[in-house]
Amino acid sequence: MVKKDMKNCNYPHGAIIIWDLLNPQKSNGNSKIEYSIFYVVLKAKKSTVKYKLENNFVIYYIFEGKGLIYINGEEEKIYPVQVIVIPPDSPHHIENTANIELKYMRIVYPI
Repeated sequence: MVKKDMKNCNYPHGAIIIWDLLNPQKSNGNSKIEYSIFYVVLKAKKSTVKYKLENNFVIYYIFEGKGLIYINGEEEKIYPVQVIVIPPDSPHHIENTANIELKYMRIVYPI
């Protein structure tokens, strides 16, 4: 069993706060799980940094707020209870277009 308390795993990074909920790379080899899970809060009217992962899918689940996601230069609206799957080697970033925080889960598979 793997159990983690959100009080002990948050990392502020400028416009975002990231909770590293499950990360086998930080589990001292105790986990055979092949994905990472992050809970992310993006401040109002802010954006994440554009990046890509060459060998990994990135999956987003939107909890609260709204905004835009840019994938390979294409723009899509994002809103609650939506799932977005980013294929490997796809540059992307998220922009919070609302006056409230954008809250979402980020899953990276495989690690």
